[in-house]
Amino acid sequence: MPTIRDRAALAVLTDPTFVVPPVPPGTSGIAWLRASVGRFSTGPSHDRRRALSVEIISRIPPASLRRAGDEHPVATLARAMGITEPVTDLVRQIAQAYRPGTAAKDRQPGIRVAGAEPAADGDAVVGVEPAAGVDAVVGVEPAAGVDAVVGGDAVVGGEPPVGGDEARADEVLADATVERLIEVLAGAHDERTAARIGVLVQACDPTAALIDRLRDRSPATVFREDPPVPATKRRATAATVLPGGLAVEAGEEVVVALDGELAFGAGPRRCPGRAHALALAGIALTEPADHS
Repeated sequence: MPTIRDRAALAVLTDPTFVVPPVPPGTSGIAWLRASVGRFSTGPSHDRRRALSVEIISRIPPASLRRAGDEHPVATLARAMGITEPVTDLVRQIAQAYRPGTAAKDRQPGIRVAGAEPAADGDAVVGVEPAAGVDAVVGVEPAAGVDAVVGGDAVVGGEPPVGGDEARADEVLADATVERLIEVLAGAHDERTAARIGVLVQACDPTAALIDRLRDRSPATVFREDPPVPATKRRATAATVLPGGLAVEAGEEVVVALDGELAFGAGPRRCPGRAHALALAGIALTEPADHS
């Protein structure tokens, strides 16, 4: 699968013939969440769901997102969203399995923020708790109010995950955690509740990673050399030739690098929460927020 960069990456992100790879439908758990947020949808469904997310974040002035010490960014954002119960652990566990095919292997080590347990090397690992009630190979612990998951043979509301025991257990645990978070939010299995959860998940590991990387590097260096979300995927619906001459066939998937000026994406799927992410990371915004 080719990795697209620079001008070609911008072309892919702004070309409507390149779409996000679809996810299977789901009626509950992590499969329901993926199938109900703008992140994994296209066309009118994406537009409608994105509008719900934009509505949520547009009510929050970025300047109000000042973290208290090493408070996890999810805790800060949840408070600004009017959520009074603690949800950070729930969101972190959902985030581990949010993107299809990335459970377990996408955990980000070395992110030192409040609410993370120390790893063996002394750094805290966001979203990874010591195993308890889960097979030792799994390495995650259910958040409060979520039953322990052992083995991970069943997945609620969707297809069984791939990627081994860790990925399977991450998804099963995420299924239970999604249902618990819906209860905490007094929500339902609808797009508005999915949008609220999606906003929290999108602000989880990437923002925590950004905060950690800014400890010893400038924002420009981080976004250029070590962006918190390094890439995204797109699928071509028609054959095309990108700037630089790379030919992409219809149905082919490409990896699009999100670095430098493209760190928050581009085009109709550009991250609408850029100003809020920067505020959570303690970076002053020098240009107007983009909610397009």
